[in-house]
Amino acid sequence: MEDVVEMNGRMLPEETDFLKIADCGGMPLEEQPGKTCEAFRLFLQGMGYVPSLVQTHSAAAEFNQLTRPMDPQMLAPMTC
Repeated sequence: MEDVVEMNGRMLPEETDFLKIADCGGMPLEEQPGKTCEAFRLFLQGMGYVPSLVQTHSAAAEFNQLTRPMDPQMLAPMTC
């Protein structure tokens, strides 16, 4: 912890931004890689380095696709 405080003390506040990842201990890339990626993407987007991204695939659409009833033709016995 002392090393973190020392490093933060050396940084210029005008040129420094911090990325905080909730629900992670000391190893965010190992503990929550998805949250780390999303937080970093939003951080870069907020800094203006990444244009606003259009989400082409939503979790809700994926859930609906997985939970919809199976096509009856898929259940029919195959004929040769």
